[in-house]
Amino acid sequence: MHLGDGDFLKIVIGHREGSPACSETDISSFSLESDTGEVDSISALQTCHQPHVSMPSFADADPPSFQAVCISGSCETFHGQPRVQSMNEPFSFFASQDSNRAREQPGRPPRVESPLWQQEIWDLLCDEGATEMEEEGPIIYVRSFFISHINTPINRVSRPLRFDVEHETWEASVRFMWEDFVDPQAPLELFIAHPDPPTTIFEGTVATVVVVQHPVPHKAAIVITALPDAPEVRHARHVALSADPAVTQAQLVAAAEVQDLCNTPGCSTWIGSRELPVDEHIRTHDGLGLQIKIPAQRLDMTQRSTDLIAAHSLQAVGQHDNGIPWDLHEHDEFVQDLFEAWNQVEGQAFFQFARMAHADLAGGASHAFDMPSAKEQHWSIDSYAKPTACATKPNIELRLPDRPCSGSQDQRAEPPQQLTPVPIPVSGEWLIRKLAFQQACQVHRCLLFHRWNEIPLSAEPVHEMSNGDGFDLHVYRNGLGQQPPQQQQQPPQHLQEDEAGPAEGPVLLQLHSILQLDKVPPTDSTVELDGQSIGGNSLEYPIRLIGLGDLQGQLPSFVTTVDVPTEVSVQQELRCFGHACTVVVASNHTLAVCIPERWPFEEDKLLLMFTDMQQTLPDEHSAFLTLTEQLDFSEVQLMSLLYKFGYEKAVIGAKRQYHATFLEITFQQARGTLESVPQTAKLQKPWPARPIGDRTKSGPMWNAHMTATNPTCLLDLGLSNEELNAFFNCETDYLCHITEGLPLLPVTNEAIADLKQHSQFDRLVVYADGSSQSRHKHVAPALNEELDVPDAWSFVVLGETFMDNSTSECTLLGWHAHQVRYDPQHPWHIGAHHVGSSIAEREALTWAFIWRLGLNSCLPTVFRSGSLLTIGQAEGSIGPASCDQSFQSLRGCYQILKAALGDDVELDHVFGHLAEPWNEMTDALAKQEARSSFFLPRPKIDIPKLLPKIPFLWMIFDRHHGLPFFTGTGFDIRAPALPPKMPPAPQATPVTQPSKTVVYKMSLATANVQSVGAADQGFAGKLGYLREQFVSLHLNLFGIQESRSSEGVSVKQGVLAFVPEAYKESWWEETKEILLRSLFPGEQFFMCIDANAAPGEKINLSFNYGTSLRIGRLAPLPLIKDEKGEFCRTAEDALHRWITFFGNMEGFATGVLLDSFKSYAMTPNLQPGKTAVLISPRGPGTNHWKRKMFGPMSDGCFLKEIKTRLGQAHQEFNRHRKLLYQNRHFQMDKKKELFQSLILSRLLFGSETWTFSDQKTREYLHGGIMSLLKRLLHQPGHCPISDEEVLYRTRMPSPTIMLRTRRLRYLGSLFAVGDTACWGLLNQDREWLSLVLDDFRWLWHQLHHCCKLGDPAAHLPRWLEVIRFHRGYWKRLIRRATEHSIGIQDREYLVATTHQRFLDNLASGHFVELASQETFSQRLSPQAYGCMQCQKACRSLGGEGAHMHRTHGEAHPVRRLMGSTQCAACLTEYYTMGKLKMHLIRSSQCRTTLMGRGHLEPTQPGIGSIEDTVRWMQWDNKLPPLAAEGPQPPAAPRRDFDVEHPELYEEIILSIMEIDTEAYENHVRHCIRRHPISWTRCRRTLLDAHRQCAEGFLDVDPAHMRSCLATLQRLSQADAWPFLAALHCSAQPTLPPQDEIDSRIEAAQILHDRLAIPPPLGKERVFLHAFSGRRRPGDLQHYLEAAFARHSDGVLLHVVSMDIVIDKEWGDACRQTTRDFWLRGALSGFVQGGLCGPPCETWSQARFVDLGEADERQPRPLRSLEWLWGLPSLSLREMGQVEVGNELLLFAIDLLICLARSEGVGVLEHPGEPTDETKPSIWRLPIIQLLRQLPGFDFVDFAQGLLGAKSPKPTRFLSLNMGSLPGFLHSHRLCPDLPRNAAIGKTVEGQWATTSLKEYPPALNKALGESFAFHLLQRPYQQNTVIDEEFLDRCRSMHVKDFGEHYGPDYCHQHR
Repeated sequence: MHLGDGDFLKIVIGHREGSPACSETDISSFSLESDTGEVDSISALQTCHQPHVSMPSFADADPPSFQAVCISGSCETFHGQPRVQSMNEPFSFFASQDSNRAREQPGRPPRVESPLWQQEIWDLLCDEGATEMEEEGPIIYVRSFFISHINTPINRVSRPLRFDVEHETWEASVRFMWEDFVDPQAPLELFIAHPDPPTTIFEGTVATVVVVQHPVPHKAAIVITALPDAPEVRHARHVALSADPAVTQAQLVAAAEVQDLCNTPGCSTWIGSRELPVDEHIRTHDGLGLQIKIPAQRLDMTQRSTDLIAAHSLQAVGQHDNGIPWDLHEHDEFVQDLFEAWNQVEGQAFFQFARMAHADLAGGASHAFDMPSAKEQHWSIDSYAKPTACATKPNIELRLPDRPCSGSQDQRAEPPQQLTPVPIPVSGEWLIRKLAFQQACQVHRCLLFHRWNEIPLSAEPVHEMSNGDGFDLHVYRNGLGQQPPQQQQQPPQHLQEDEAGPAEGPVLLQLHSILQLDKVPPTDSTVELDGQSIGGNSLEYPIRLIGLGDLQGQLPSFVTTVDVPTEVSVQQELRCFGHACTVVVASNHTLAVCIPERWPFEEDKLLLMFTDMQQTLPDEHSAFLTLTEQLDFSEVQLMSLLYKFGYEKAVIGAKRQYHATFLEITFQQARGTLESVPQTAKLQKPWPARPIGDRTKSGPMWNAHMTATNPTCLLDLGLSNEELNAFFNCETDYLCHITEGLPLLPVTNEAIADLKQHSQFDRLVVYADGSSQSRHKHVAPALNEELDVPDAWSFVVLGETFMDNSTSECTLLGWHAHQVRYDPQHPWHIGAHHVGSSIAEREALTWAFIWRLGLNSCLPTVFRSGSLLTIGQAEGSIGPASCDQSFQSLRGCYQILKAALGDDVELDHVFGHLAEPWNEMTDALAKQEARSSFFLPRPKIDIPKLLPKIPFLWMIFDRHHGLPFFTGTGFDIRAPALPPKMPPAPQATPVTQPSKTVVYKMSLATANVQSVGAADQGFAGKLGYLREQFVSLHLNLFGIQESRSSEGVSVKQGVLAFVPEAYKESWWEETKEILLRSLFPGEQFFMCIDANAAPGEKINLSFNYGTSLRIGRLAPLPLIKDEKGEFCRTAEDALHRWITFFGNMEGFATGVLLDSFKSYAMTPNLQPGKTAVLISPRGPGTNHWKRKMFGPMSDGCFLKEIKTRLGQAHQEFNRHRKLLYQNRHFQMDKKKELFQSLILSRLLFGSETWTFSDQKTREYLHGGIMSLLKRLLHQPGHCPISDEEVLYRTRMPSPTIMLRTRRLRYLGSLFAVGDTACWGLLNQDREWLSLVLDDFRWLWHQLHHCCKLGDPAAHLPRWLEVIRFHRGYWKRLIRRATEHSIGIQDREYLVATTHQRFLDNLASGHFVELASQETFSQRLSPQAYGCMQCQKACRSLGGEGAHMHRTHGEAHPVRRLMGSTQCAACLTEYYTMGKLKMHLIRSSQCRTTLMGRGHLEPTQPGIGSIEDTVRWMQWDNKLPPLAAEGPQPPAAPRRDFDVEHPELYEEIILSIMEIDTEAYENHVRHCIRRHPISWTRCRRTLLDAHRQCAEGFLDVDPAHMRSCLATLQRLSQADAWPFLAALHCSAQPTLPPQDEIDSRIEAAQILHDRLAIPPPLGKERVFLHAFSGRRRPGDLQHYLEAAFARHSDGVLLHVVSMDIVIDKEWGDACRQTTRDFWLRGALSGFVQGGLCGPPCETWSQARFVDLGEADERQPRPLRSLEWLWGLPSLSLREMGQVEVGNELLLFAIDLLICLARSEGVGVLEHPGEPTDETKPSIWRLPIIQLLRQLPGFDFVDFAQGLLGAKSPKPTRFLSLNMGSLPGFLHSHRLCPDLPRNAAIGKTVEGQWATTSLKEYPPALNKALGESFAFHLLQRPYQQNTVIDEEFLDRCRSMHVKDFGEHYGPDYCHQHR
């Protein structure tokens, strides 16, 4: 409850309002409120008595009621008591009169946090609710008014509201009913009017409410009711008003427009049952109901209209209140012209018109006149009838009251007999012409109403007009410059009248002309109007008039001229009015100032006329006058003056001096809008065409089949004839026919009203639609059905009757709606298994099909649906994702209809939400069904039994495709009868033929071709090549091995090729049968066997020695003999002999085959991996062996497999390297797609199950993938670029992310196969499960800011549910997480590398000195490896060590510390020398301990040796490292290895003192080459010697020392050694983390004594305005060029507007080439100045403001103080916004640093630093803090609100070399105080309030322009200094002169 000052509260104890009051109680127990007793006690209750109580003069609008509040008994019904507010309890605190039980609630009441008005409406529903339909419960109807304290302060329109128990939809219903008034972005409040305004006997509402928006302090929404003072209310007038805290009764009368009825005493004002004194003020509050009671005798109580109609005595015309005849000459020219127009018409009836125009300002004019039928009768006109302009609002509503408008005449005068109303038929066109709006209605959309009926704007007289008629004319004004559809804008012109009515006066003509939007130049065209031709030269232009001195109030408001207004033409028009004056016309021709002759101008004052050059309409905003005592104004002072008048962004233009003290100032404003994306307009599809030709079928669709007997072979359908008959003859009367009370759109209600009733139909039209909530599509169906809004469907059936060849009429046969059922056990489940719009649409169409099947009629039918997918699936043209029961039901039902009806059934698509009435009806019904079911009956069919049969029922009707005959219960599938046998042919006499012996020779060949198909390894044309070889070599048979072809037979070029179906065992069985049939006893045959048995040691195979192959009568295979020639006696001997034999055979056969192939110019396929060994264990112990090899406890070593895969991947890369992967004409996106499809798919196949037992394997795979990605970038694998750069340039996920995504997708595949997956085996694989759990944590880390599934650690079942039921969504989540991780790694790389460049530039410019001599760029430079003595470079550190060991015998020093595989320091056993070596390298404690002992061991064999390999095979991965316990030697001082070479170090130090400066470098080089030393150790030695010498411990000449130090520094770089520089080594540079970069920034030392040497400048200067936005009046370029034009002295300025709205390529700072181009220009001195204002949308403090529930989708914070460069988890769009914001900000900082190095000037602008220290800001970045401390940089804080911005907008500048900037800003202030507006949330137009603040106000641009010009012109120019011509051409091309209209967006979805 919201309380304010003056609110009055009542506590009601007893019965509620409207119920019988209780009996009178003892008055002694109570005291009246006016008594002097204790008013705070509970005895202050009132009784039934109503004693007289004196009230104060200031009446309270809600005083204490004088009716009694009773405890018990009975008394009269009391009124005016407030209702009890619901507090969300299921009972009421007060019992009803007739029952002691609690009040029954109709449903679940609103929650406590619901708005207060919903609690009050709920109580009202509980008290007054009535039931219309049992299914929906009680409802109430209330009368409502709408008030917006800003937009609609007064409203006479009332609309009914309907409230039911579904209180969640109340607010939406209110907004829908008032959608033409309500602001969709603003909240609304609802107040119940109290006391309740009276209603007429024709109304049935229970209360009156006021819907309020845009509350304003000290304003209240009240309801005023004017009604006759009579016992029965038949006439009343209501109006809602935004009232002040205290109002007078006169104001109420004026608001109710009953002044003519209350101009004499008799009217009274009431609050409830209390009458208010006439002179009292009324205190108002929201919801107050006031009554104005009018004496009944003043009203015509016989009128059928419910409005107040004055009696005839008040309608008399011709005399004033005092009865004095009316004198025409006493009135102004408007009245005289109007009377003259009436005087020209004779014999006309008494007409009354009214016209009221709503303008921007209060007091809009209205005109009312009474036209008598005889001239001698007097007439009156309202005194307030004054013209005004009303063409500034985008939607003008012209309201005409439903009553006559009469003057203030004597109510006792009797009306003359001549004024008897005479009905006259008139047309809408005539009425528009009489209202002088014909021209306006040609330009705009007009609607004319008489009461509730619309009058067509045609020439046909359709309305019978009589006295008292009122009309509503609605003019919907088009936007500026727009034309109405299918209309052309006509120029303003005089209207010619016909004989139907009087001519119109000049004032009406002026008003009509003002309504024109734009001035149209005269044309030669003519316009036909009222049958007369008007020439095109009759154009008239309106101009507003202002008179000075005596002319004030005497001039007309407007005049019109036939041409563009000038001083002469306006003077001529004024002479017609009798005025002679001097005229000054504003420059925009919208205002004329009329100066009287001999006007005395005041010499000490200045008259200013401000003219807005962007305005073309003559209103008060186009030009205005002001008088000031200041005689001289600067441009800033004029801008300040305009700012006070509300023109915040005014730009001063020209000045025109008309007099010494009269000056015109032209200006324009920098207005802009966001560019709207053009939407493709959808046109609704036409009504389905009629069927072509006559109907082919009639009668029932289904006839019962009755057969006497079943055939011998029957395919039983499973349904009896009775069940089928019940299905096809189902009762279809379950459709609902009720349309009243449904939530339908007006277009649907209009269509229902136009329906006709027919009983015979030519076609059925069925609309089907489904409703689904998209936010629920990933929720389990059962959960969604129970807790939220389920999916629902509906269909509407229309019967269409063809009337003639073109028209038809429709009849609504009914509609049906239900919710989707997902439970398979539900009796109405037809296959839905998930939530979604596709399921809802499918169910809608399926149930519509079922209804149509049950109709059992051949009537043509059209089904219309808004889902193309559902229509395509029903037709069979689109397949589903899975052929589930839902799809089968849809497809099966449509197949039945198609088979039965043929072309008489159609499917048609209709667009949704395009005001198609019946589609909108189905949509509304489905949505309402989802919210609250209608509980309609279902068809009486057995769905569970019919559902499996529906896909096959179409076979019953399809008789045209050879299907078996349906017998009634099944199909007759007896074998068809064969044709009769042919008679035997006559026996011919045998002819004896001669015979001879023929010898055939067959040529056979076989070849292994690997593949002839089109698979991955196939080649096109290989089969044709083999066929050509087969023919050319004259072969008869050719066997192809491993053809990998699908089975089939083909004949081509005379060659028969066939591929058999069966292989292996089946082939052998068929071959054996052929041999048994064809071979004779003793006949020989040959068999070729391809025996691929690998030679070598014995393999354990199962071999049955006692079985031999027998073929018919053939002898068994011979026994096997051993090497001695004796038969093998045992199976083992035979097995060994067979292995030996096949091994030898393979070797011999290989040699023979190779020689044979060479003779035919053929080579065999001997590529690696050609032959594979497949191991299939057999026998006892097989399961144990499988678990050991493939189970969870296997060794998991994939190193060999990874090496093989990488080799295959590189081989595949080489195949298409030049054509695809390194083709410079291919975009990187296309290369990545091919790379992922062809390379990564082969490399990572099966990697979903990989686990890595050691880090070495993981690193090997990582390095292999990165080497492939480097090749994709056209870089060699050993190229020394970091992995981060490779991933940044390719935008690929890291190898770790690749494995994660494959595991997560594999998990989805496991859930898809269900129980067939080996879940028990998977659950035992703990290592793989741990990886999956870590993958889930990674997934949540990427998605937790934009995913509502919850943390998998706490909500794993929810994730598993998504994996199981929503595989597509699961894949999208993985893809989204992958893209997010790519964005994170790109952000880290961009920020790190850019900061490194910042520090390097600052160090190179001598601004700072870094803490370390090694800069970040040097850290990223290629690292070299090699031998200094051999002058040999190596690719890696390992290669360097291997060379030093093999060539020079230098081993790693830790090998001297290893005596065994146990560490002598910590006593840990590592089992191999390699692991112990790694331990000592990484453990400094053990290494230094052993070195301190001084005991060195002999060098032992290390990694790769035979001894260590044996140890590895025996112990590695068997046991973990085990620590032992035992005695230790005494502790010795620890020491580590010497990183430098001692001998070389000594020579370098000594040579400084002995060698001259010139010869020192050559001497050091000679010393280095003399020692066998690696480059790594050499470099460390040089750096250490440099460090020691720099400390100054040598006493040598300083100059010599500096030279030697420089030599040592230079020699420590690899570039100084040519053999090292020639080979880029493979050491991967690494990026430092952000915290390390920040620490380096903080540690940087600022050099304050830097010597600034500016480069010479030429005559041409370039100024770069980055992120400039559109060109607009008063922008920076405008003022900068103006300042240069005044002071340049020959210097030419090029202002470059760098923005994406200017140039898509060179204005896009997100492109690397664009950034490099402008940065090089700034660094080289071509760009001398720059202004950067990077977008602040991702840094905006408005993101931290909670806008409440009114806007749930408000932008959320994207950065924090901890994550200044972006939060670690964002949505993909937010990630893109942050990425673009970071790139633009980094470019701005980089540009400022480059300008600093070239001694230029610049400014970086951004919102000021927030006062909250926890909020992010760019001013809290370490690099910005560093720049502020550098010489030349400074912070400038100010508020843009002081320079013309509409809000304060604190701003900070980081200025460079611009010391005078604060002074310029101070001198351009427009106001002394900050504005109090706040740019938070959205505007009325729906734009963010901060959008307009992106553009600087003109005063700020002027200050910046003059400051930049001042500093740029300080430095002189030199004639011989010129800018690069190519760079200058680019600058000239981006010098923009044309102005734009739209703001540029902050985020344009840009991508690199």
